[in-house]
Amino acid sequence: MLRLTHQITLTAARTSTLPQLAMVGSIAKAELKTKLEDGVYLIDVRTPDEVASTGIIPHAVNVPLDAIPPLFEYPSEESWEDAGLPPLPPKDTPIIFYCRSGARSGMAANYAEQAGWTNTINYEGSWLDWSPTG
Repeated sequence: MLRLTHQITLTAARTSTLPQLAMVGSIAKAELKTKLEDGVYLIDVRTPDEVASTGIIPHAVNVPLDAIPPLFEYPSEESWEDAGLPPLPPKDTPIIFYCRSGARSGMAANYAEQAGWTNTINYEGSWLDWSPTG
């Protein structure tokens, strides 16, 4: 079952002194495994070096965190293809982000949410939860 968590994000370009409140879903390992069987957009936001040294969750695509904002703010078929992502989905398609421990993936989910994507999900346990060695 997906649960929504509140995450406060600060955007440097905002003129307001109050942080923006975004609703980002989260997912547990068991549910992620089920979704992987059904096919899902799963994005690993770790660096390529991290992925090379540890591996990647099956069916995930590695898109480092610093590449996330432009992909979601200015989405195009070409930019998604260049990033190795499946075809550009509608903005209400569930997209799951993960990293090593859940912090960077939470930021990525917030970036996407702020850019108008309405079904972003953070795998909070991320690689430490997925990997048998942690």
